[in-house]
Amino acid sequence: MANYLPYYLAFAAVFGLFWGFALRGQRKVREATGPTRAGDVARALGMTIVVGDPMFDIASGAPSAGLLGWLLSTTPLPYSGPATEIIARGELGGRPTELYFYAKLRAGWRLGGLMAREIEIARHCRLAVSQRVPTGDFELVLRHHPSGADTARALPMLPPVPFGTPRLDERYELSAAAPGVAYRLSRALGVFDDQAHVHLVGQGGRVALSFAPAATFEFAGAPRAFLQKLDAFVGALDAQP
Repeated sequence: MANYLPYYLAFAAVFGLFWGFALRGQRKVREATGPTRAGDVARALGMTIVVGDPMFDIASGAPSAGLLGWLLSTTPLPYSGPATEIIARGELGGRPTELYFYAKLRAGWRLGGLMAREIEIARHCRLAVSQRVPTGDFELVLRHHPSGADTARALPMLPPVPFGTPRLDERYELSAAAPGVAYRLSRALGVFDDQAHVHLVGQGGRVALSFAPAATFEFAGAPRAFLQKLDAFVGALDAQP
């Protein structure tokens, strides 16, 4: 065993050197990113990061594969990297606000034709504003999603509720715990008329605007504009009887 010790030490040294270069490269990429880093986005929203790396680029940053992923990347074995989570909180007009971002890397092998490594990055991003007058649980999405903007439902158990207005029923799909939610939402939805992606979830006394992976890029580029729209929407909801 002692005869192999120098080889083990040499391997450990080479591995440590490569791992150090990989980490340094990741750090340089993060430092080179612009205002879509989590810390910059949080500041634009008037929030403070309470969980996560403020240097992570929420628009295009790739979550880490982790040490195990690095070791398995040249093997046929599947692996999953550690989750990247960003949570920032603040306040706007007396209403608590929150930004939540999640990303996780998974890798496997695709069979059929040429065998190749397949890497999937799951992303989720949402912006939330608390209500003063809760509306009850609801979920609202566009009836016709643009390509790449499909988002998994957060509250699939809720029954569909029509607005009773042709224009709104043609544009939106609403699910709600109570039919009266449709009236309150109909009086506030005008702020989203120009949006190509709308996914609103009302739950637990707050309203969240969820972003599909494709829409996260747009949000990160102008986070304050989306917060102002969401705040105006929640304010309009609170003003309804």
